[in-house]
Amino acid sequence: FFSGGLSFLAEGKDDSLELNEVLKCAGELQKNVKFIFLSSLDSAFSRTTDRSIRESAKEKLCEFYAAETGMEIKIVQIPWLYSGSYKEDFLYQIFEKSYHKEPIWLEVAPKQEIQFISMPDLTQLLMRLVDNWKNGSGVLAVVDEFHIPFANLAEEITKVCGVQIALDTEKKV
Repeated sequence: FFSGGLSFLAEGKDDSLELNEVLKCAGELQKNVKFIFLSSLDSAFSRTTDRSIRESAKEKLCEFYAAETGMEIKIVQIPWLYSGSYKEDFLYQIFEKSYHKEPIWLEVAPKQEIQFISMPDLTQLLMRLVDNWKNGSGVLAVVDEFHIPFANLAEEITKVCGVQIALDTEKKV
């Protein structure tokens, strides 16, 4: 089950009820059900936001069903998804604007770390998880160990493309 909160800056729909229904149905199967819930890293961050509260609540729902039904539920906290071909994607839009030399304003803190994963990398991760499934439920946090802030991304795009990028509280360009 993909959480609705896996796109950067997109609020996404509240899919808690849908998740509840899927878990309820899976729990009623009374078979050896293995369930993967893809949650964003928002719930793992130390700051509390509306988004992190929603993600955390969905994870708690999964933990509840695992305890009540005996389902094996793996909660996988992943970075935000990105796509090089989906036109509504956050990074796609940044690179498109850079290519067309359009000024860019990003509503992010300069020190905020970039946390993204591509669909091919996620697919590979999920295949490994399924192939090496360990009995029981649990949480796997997939974090980016590079610690690259958005300020570095803005600086590099400016160097390479010559496009001005403003971050967070800076003036819109």
